[in-house]
Formats: sequence, C-alpha cells, structure tokens
Amino acid sequence: MAEECIDSSINLGISQSKVTTKCCTTPLCNKLPVPEPSKLPNGKQCYYCDERTCTNILNCKGNEDYCISGTGNPIDNKCVTCVCIYIYIY
Repeated sequence: MAEECIDSSINLGISQSKVTTKCCTTPLCNKLPVPEPSKLPNGKQCYYCDERTCTNILNCKGNEDYCISGTGNPIDNKCVTCVCIYIYIY
C-alpha cells in the first residue's frame, strides 16, 4: 500500500539509522541493494545532550531537515534526545 512507503533517517550523532521502503508490484522487486545513509553534512544543525550539557551541536546529514527533542528523565526535565530527522511518506 502506498501509505506504507516511507523514506526516513534519524541521526543521533553517535549513531544513524535509515529506513527505506519501496512499494512495487513486480516479483522480487525487493532484491535491490540497501542505500547507504548520506555522510555529507547539509548545513542544518541541532543541539543534543550528553551527561554534562545540552549545548552540543549535531551536524545533520543528507536530507535530514528537522530537529526534534524528547525528554526521558522526569527528575531533571532535561532534553536527553535531540536529533536530526527526515521523514517522507509517499
């Protein structure tokens, strides 16, 4: 189904993940090689946290065009996950 076809990546700085699905109707169309995530910075920058500060800069790569943040520790309410992200659903 077309609504299940996505192309996305998430860049945590220390690791990067890419999800690509391809919708097709021909037999064995999923035999193509998996694309490598881009290693080239695109100029977009996001902040991320480590154990001391949340002012570290993460350089986004490829088509990552948004910064998102999430809070994972309700005690000090610091951003523990701030990442570059790209999601395209077609």
